[in-house]
Amino acid sequence: MINLRKIVLIISILILISCSKDKTELPKKGKMAVPIVSAQSIEKDVPVIVSAIGQVDPYSIVTITSMITGQLKEIHFREGDVVKKGQLLFTIDPRSAQAALELAQANYARDLSLLENAKRDAERYKKLSDMDYVAKSQYDQYQTNADSLAATLKSDIAAIDNAKIQLNYCSIYSPLTGVTGKLLLNVGNLLKANDDTKPMITINQIQPIYVSFSLPQQYLSDIRKYSASGKLLVDAVHPQAAEVSDKGSLSLVDNSVDYTTGTIHLRAVFNNSNKTLWPGEFVKVKLYLTTKKNAVVVPSAAVLSGQSGQIIYVIKEDQSVEIANVTTGISNDNETVIESG
Repeated sequence: MINLRKIVLIISILILISCSKDKTELPKKGKMAVPIVSAQSIEKDVPVIVSAIGQVDPYSIVTITSMITGQLKEIHFREGDVVKKGQLLFTIDPRSAQAALELAQANYARDLSLLENAKRDAERYKKLSDMDYVAKSQYDQYQTNADSLAATLKSDIAAIDNAKIQLNYCSIYSPLTGVTGKLLLNVGNLLKANDDTKPMITINQIQPIYVSFSLPQQYLSDIRKYSASGKLLVDAVHPQAAEVSDKGSLSLVDNSVDYTTGTIHLRAVFNNSNKTLWPGEFVKVKLYLTTKKNAVVVPSAAVLSGQSGQIIYVIKEDQSVEIANVTTGISNDNETVIESG
């Protein structure tokens, strides 16, 4: 292994000659000294990261349709608004539903009065029947009439409950907090009940939000291994952004590998508190598997390809340079781990 206290790595001998400010010359007998740029190898903990391109997906999508037939009377938001759960979105003309409720209530009042009268008649004829003043069949007729009206009254109560539900359907509320899309109708349009072919609006929940991505199946065993110890952290970065857009965690490892591509589908969830992630866009995803402790790290630019594999130039104690064959590991942020050499 490279001695960290004594060995310095040469990043470049030729390319950086003209652009380096701190130049160190290696004198050789009979030859002109060549200016170089050097860097010290270091030992540190290095995260093991797997990168991919992911697509941002809403946490949930709700398509709003009308539960009743009627004319749209009012729209209580604008396209693209953030709406809260329980916020009023649409009002459908309630006059027909209100009239149906009042009719059901009137029928109930009428039948209640008839039932009370029928009960009195039945009680009266029961007494007469018990004293043999009237035939028992007459009493039975009055009792049957009272029982029939009691059943009718239950039907009236159900009709009132249904009419109230229909009236409530005239006011449409948001079932979640999210961002509205494009309005698909206007005030005055006639709506049909439960018409899935003509939705009114689509709402995307973006806090939290998902990012879906895929990785080659070779990473599946490591993902399962490290996720068994706890949630794996995930960074989402916009392609043009210099900093991480949001931090989240892995929420889904699909239950099968896609045999057509040899990849496993994954999904991460992000709080998206600043709304930096938006449905449909593509982002760079960094999945943190584990941390490699006390790894020897050199600048990636110092690792070159030689005839026998990967090499680095090493400055010895006498200021001469030698070539060292190395075995490299992971590379992150312009740094490469030296596994051996």
